[in-house]
Amino acid sequence: MLRSIILMLAMAVFAFQVTVNAQGRGPRDDRPEWGKKYMEKLDLTDAQQEKIEKLRIDHQKQMVDLKASLEKEQIAMKELLGKDDLSRSAYVAQQDKLAAARDKIQKAVANHQMDIYEQLNADQKKTWRENHRRRSNDSKGNFRKGGRGPGKRGPGFGPCCID
Repeated sequence: MLRSIILMLAMAVFAFQVTVNAQGRGPRDDRPEWGKKYMEKLDLTDAQQEKIEKLRIDHQKQMVDLKASLEKEQIAMKELLGKDDLSRSAYVAQQDKLAAARDKIQKAVANHQMDIYEQLNADQKKTWRENHRRRSNDSKGNFRKGGRGPGKRGPGFGPCCID
């Protein structure tokens, strides 16, 4: 009898934990958006803000089309993989199309960043470069310092994490 009560209690705790985890963290209204905070740091003039906002909207419109093209290529790959007569040339050609679609997205993002950069004065450009350098170094550092990566299972999974 006691065993069945303990088992039922453990199952109830497990079920409660699963529902709590499934809900996620929810919206984070208490934290300002990164972009707004960053733009304040640059101390933009009104004219710069208007120009950058127009660039941002144009970029968003362009990204909708580019992401749609990528999704179409991903769907085409699924169709190709569903066929019984998959050929090497067709598979490689579709991989090339996927890579080209991703490349267009990356180039559009880079061009958008440079369009914004060209609107800044010398002090603002220095702040922009420092922020991008710091973000680049942070992401690389986290990857190398025990984060998940080639040959790493991440922290807490046994002797792989002991240096």
